[in-house]
Amino acid sequence: MTFPLGALRSPGSAKLFICFVCLVYLLLIVPGPGTALPWLIVDDGLFFRWSSQIQQGNWLGPWDYLTTAKGPLHSLLVAWAADLGIGPFAYKRLLYLLGSLVFAFTVIRPGRPWLRLALLVALLADPFQFGPLGLRNLREGTYLPIQMTALGLGSLVLDRLRADVLRPARILLPMLAMAFAVGLLLITREGRLIVVSEMFVWLVLAALLLRNKQQWRLWRRASVSILLSFTLILLVPLLPIAILRSLHATHYGYPLSNSFEEGGFSRFFAKLSALRERGDQAYIPRVSVKKRTLILAAEELRDRPEGLRRILNGIDWSDGDYGCREYPDTCQDMASGWLVWALRKSIANQLVSPANEARFQAALSQLNREVDQLCSSSLRLECVNQSSGYSTPPTRWGFVNLQQEVAHETAAIFAKVFVPQLFPFGRPDLAKHTWKGPMAPADLQRLRLPEQIPLSEQVFWQRLYVGISIIGFLMRWLLLVLALLSLTLFRQRQLVKASLDPVAAWLLSCSLIHSAIYVLIGLVSFSGAPYTLLAAPIAVGFYSRLIRETLSDKAIGPPPQSLKPIT
Repeated sequence: MTFPLGALRSPGSAKLFICFVCLVYLLLIVPGPGTALPWLIVDDGLFFRWSSQIQQGNWLGPWDYLTTAKGPLHSLLVAWAADLGIGPFAYKRLLYLLGSLVFAFTVIRPGRPWLRLALLVALLADPFQFGPLGLRNLREGTYLPIQMTALGLGSLVLDRLRADVLRPARILLPMLAMAFAVGLLLITREGRLIVVSEMFVWLVLAALLLRNKQQWRLWRRASVSILLSFTLILLVPLLPIAILRSLHATHYGYPLSNSFEEGGFSRFFAKLSALRERGDQAYIPRVSVKKRTLILAAEELRDRPEGLRRILNGIDWSDGDYGCREYPDTCQDMASGWLVWALRKSIANQLVSPANEARFQAALSQLNREVDQLCSSSLRLECVNQSSGYSTPPTRWGFVNLQQEVAHETAAIFAKVFVPQLFPFGRPDLAKHTWKGPMAPADLQRLRLPEQIPLSEQVFWQRLYVGISIIGFLMRWLLLVLALLSLTLFRQRQLVKASLDPVAAWLLSCSLIHSAIYVLIGLVSFSGAPYTLLAAPIAVGFYSRLIRETLSDKAIGPPPQSLKPIT
């Protein structure tokens, strides 16, 4: 009974176990099916269509209101994988395996091989990956492994900065690789605030570690290399952004890396959200601007039938039906998350053919001017508390009990991120795996998608995914319990080491940054819960790192100055 535990204490034996886990994952999980939804207009179907267009040499296909609104990296990699004979779900799992290995081997440095194995199993069997969201063709399938790689490489650099002797040559390469991964994250999803905040925390921790170095001669000798490294870490992420801007400029006439972060649309939405009827101080939760307000705005512009009036009259209010089902308070209006898409679509529909991003941005410039004129001239409308991009200020959130609502959203998000759950978004479901929709069968075949999964196979795979989820659920709980025990049962010296560990601090900060942003999304737009699948693996890494620092007498770096024995 003691053989497995004893064997895991040996680095060589632990590597064999890790190889065995990877082999099982490659043979059993990677070939498994996912949930293909190619008929969806956004997300799954959009990314499938982009991948098909890339395979045909058409970049992302003809421009529409979604073309530059979402990062295309996921579709690009799916298309490349399909050309190599790898289906989209196998590609996603292979990339996730690579990211998990990098994360496990860098967050858990040598000394606790069993802990590295436990972290790897917890990541590969993560219940989020086998639930309804994890089985789909979403950008998260590319974003999460790259994020884990960036966090792992950043952890490696922080550990090497803690060493007694600073060796810039051992720091530069992983630092540059981390910076490039950050650049890939910036063109995969539009939530750049999370990435920028994570890197800010990392830079602060790295600067503090360098500041505490006592080898002043070494500091002077390495200062040029250190300055160069910090400069490169700020510049290298711009490389993927510049490439994407160039591609969009070539195909759509405008150098834009992501419309949600650049261009005039976010300014237009913020100005429009600032409109309200004079004297009306009653706000609706998650509704940035009321339907009645926009109708009044269109009436105020009746002497100018084109431009903003036409855009407002062209809003398809049925686009908010899904939000209505999720938030009944918004049924007579439209929650801001859905209004964003309805406005983009209305603007695109009014463009003269052939439409492109350049004409879209030109239209936005004119619309921004018209909103400013409306604010200054209208007798029935006023502009107050202008939003910042897509987020309205708390004074306009409209909740009867704001404190209670914030607490509710926070509890829901933090529970999914930090507390292991067996089925965070429901049990695995493959029943929707079908070909129906606008994509031609030839395109789906080119993407290596099977036509249909027989019912017997659906049952088999769903049972397998449930079993894997149970393993991941139990492993996450094991790491959480060990982390809590390690904080209460061990000596003060170990606790101080853990509290001074920059990697643990960074992983905890990243988990909190993700959680805080998702809480904010839930308060102003739509539920941020689905995005917690990006944060949960970071929390697992934090638990593992905490265990390593509290259990190990050989923690990396010297003990804190205050704990050194008096001689």
